[in-house]
Amino acid sequence: SAVSDQLNATSKSAAAAAGKKAALTAAEVAPALAPISIVGSMPLLQENLNSLVLEFESYKQQLAKKILDITSKPPPAASAAPPAAVGLPAKAPSVKGAAAITAAAGGGGKPGGKDKGSKEDDSKSAESAWVPTEPVFPAELNGDWEQLLQQFTSLLEPLFPLLGRALPAQQTESISASPSTTLMAPAAGAKATKPAPAAAAAGGGAVKGPQQHQQQQLLTVQLLLDSNLCPLPWEALSQIRDSSSSVTRCFSMAQLQGLLQGYSAGDAAAAAVPALLDLGRMTYLADVAYDMSSQAGCYSPPLIPQFRQQTLDVFGREWQGMLGVPGQVPSEQQLSRLVGSSRGLLMVGSGRLLGTLPPKVVSDLDLTTCTAALVFDRLDSETAAARQLKLDNRKYPDEKQLEDPTHTAMLLMLRGVRSVALAGVAGTGHTHLQLAGAVLRGMGGGAGGKNLSEALWAASKEVLGTFELTALRDSGIVVYGLAGVIAGEGDGRKPVAGGKK
Repeated sequence: SAVSDQLNATSKSAAAAAGKKAALTAAEVAPALAPISIVGSMPLLQENLNSLVLEFESYKQQLAKKILDITSKPPPAASAAPPAAVGLPAKAPSVKGAAAITAAAGGGGKPGGKDKGSKEDDSKSAESAWVPTEPVFPAELNGDWEQLLQQFTSLLEPLFPLLGRALPAQQTESISASPSTTLMAPAAGAKATKPAPAAAAAGGGAVKGPQQHQQQQLLTVQLLLDSNLCPLPWEALSQIRDSSSSVTRCFSMAQLQGLLQGYSAGDAAAAAVPALLDLGRMTYLADVAYDMSSQAGCYSPPLIPQFRQQTLDVFGREWQGMLGVPGQVPSEQQLSRLVGSSRGLLMVGSGRLLGTLPPKVVSDLDLTTCTAALVFDRLDSETAAARQLKLDNRKYPDEKQLEDPTHTAMLLMLRGVRSVALAGVAGTGHTHLQLAGAVLRGMGGGAGGKNLSEALWAASKEVLGTFELTALRDSGIVVYGLAGVIAGEGDGRKPVAGGKK
């Protein structure tokens, strides 16, 4: 009410000063009132937060062990009358589909006809070697995850009225502009801000054109989280998930401003130009330790052959990078040269990124030319687990903590990367490859191309939407940094033809 009184007083003073001029209309006053802030707080005991975080971390370790156990074995033999592919994406992106797109653009043979059918049959035949036809993970994993989510929901219950005002669910408009919303959730309080349309555009929020039919108005949500809150699955909260076209995290408003400006202080124009990712000049690291490519398991294809077929042959004919070689582990110098010179990084492999490229090495790199890092790590095999255990036994606990997803994103952004997407929990080689392909297709869709955060959000729903593990559906991929990274080329400031402005 105090804010309303102040706004009313401001409006009356402005109208009186106008003298004989026409009274100010509500439409003329409105721009001066934006942005609108919704501010609230809630008590949160540190011991309650620490207890919940430890329970989630314990679950993630249990999940990783179970995924290792399942993916180390071939898929079970199909029964006489197998059910529908429970746990598989309803419309999983196939190698055939991506190849058809390349062929239509002149990058391959003619789509359709006998050749198209042959590729489809070959793809299905190959996937049957590692994709099961029935659920293989115990139902208890999903039950335990749901119980943890219920505890998380109960802990944040005082915050839900605030979220309800900041993120109205099931809002429909015939012409939507996909506004950007910022939610700040420090350890002992919360703040939500809705920027004005101009601020949303400057912040990289996607601005969509007029729609010809009624549709749900979804928000581009930016979460500003204390690092102690980052291990929790905020994207799984229905209050956030049901209102969002994408969810991106950051650690502070100051860091977000630096990312918006590309850390170029004083360059006022930089904040108005979205960060551009050149999809034709990516750098890749695929199973550099060759832990995931020697044999197939359940949901675990030979990674390098499938990465070459599904990703490099379709999207990355001009990329630079490294594929693993049997019996060889690349040096830190080799990896740091590749990562340090990258404009965009795609990593798919075992273990943790900072377990392969240590934090002390990354901290010396200048990554301001790297717009985005897509880190599909945390895969595992018996060989990878043995190698990682040997490496971990040589580290102090604080060193291993620096390799978790939160600190990985924090370090990469501090070195200049403007957007970081990485696995929130352990995953499988099959889903990682499908996610990478879906994201690249989503961003490179010409006039309909999405920004990185939207493409990742849509890819998660497409690939993991019906996957049998709820934890992967809710936290399979987490995005930090800018939401509005879009496909671009050349010097990094020129959008692709037909791309989103």
